[in-house]
Amino acid sequence: MTEDDHEKERDGEEKGENGPGTGMGKGEDTGFRGDHCEENIDDCPGNLCQNGATCMDRVNEYSCLCPPAFTGTQCELDVDECSVRPSLCHNGATCTNSHGSYSCICVNGWTGPDCSVNIDDCAGAACFNGATCIDRVGSFYCQCTYGKTGLLCHLDDACTSNPCHEGAICDTSPINGSFTCSCATGYKGLDCSEDIDECTQGSPCEHDGICVNTPGSFAAKFNAYTVCDASKLDLQGTKAKVERHWTHCSVPQRYLSRTVAKFYAHRGTLVCIAKQERRRKPGRQQRKKL
Repeated sequence: MTEDDHEKERDGEEKGENGPGTGMGKGEDTGFRGDHCEENIDDCPGNLCQNGATCMDRVNEYSCLCPPAFTGTQCELDVDECSVRPSLCHNGATCTNSHGSYSCICVNGWTGPDCSVNIDDCAGAACFNGATCIDRVGSFYCQCTYGKTGLLCHLDDACTSNPCHEGAICDTSPINGSFTCSCATGYKGLDCSEDIDECTQGSPCEHDGICVNTPGSFAAKFNAYTVCDASKLDLQGTKAKVERHWTHCSVPQRYLSRTVAKFYAHRGTLVCIAKQERRRKPGRQQRKKL
């Protein structure tokens, strides 16, 4: 064997060629090492995982276990939580994505990370005179005790003195505590004490019917052949009712004493008509027909 042949043999042993079962070169290429290729080589040193991801060693490779806010092979991509989970924010809040996170911009009256907590507006409220504070969304309401009014129950209720006329409804202004009277039918004025003269505004009777004003209403005085609106009358025998007041279908003085007057229905109206009663003369006999 020449000197060149010995040199080639030594080079082959150093490189593992033709050596008895070392397998070092091949094992390192497949992710294992050791005399029997029993040890898995840790591929995580020098890994490229980003954003706090955890490197997971595998055979001849590694993978990145991403935090919830990131994705991608190396966890390099941010997850848009607002698009993936549109119900993260509650009660009309606006979801805003950020790098690795998100935030909820709450509407008035709500707080918390997801805007699910109602702010107690009564905590800083100032209800006066023993009023009870009732919390609402973004506001509060003061439930006043008797005799008090206003947004904070700080005003005297003008309606407690009953300034409105009987039958009217009293309303109190929450701004200044003043009162307003809603009048019943037939009355007007600041305190609804002024009677409205309906007869100056028109009468339910036609054809010489006489309208008589009454407190809070009106009545009709009927003459013979006076026609009245049936919808405004309540017929009962020889008298009719206009609003709350009864009136009689009376006989004028120019009629005979045996003339009677009654109400009659005529084409949807009531007519007060005077009619003369027929009486037989004493001693007169009826003739028999032949």
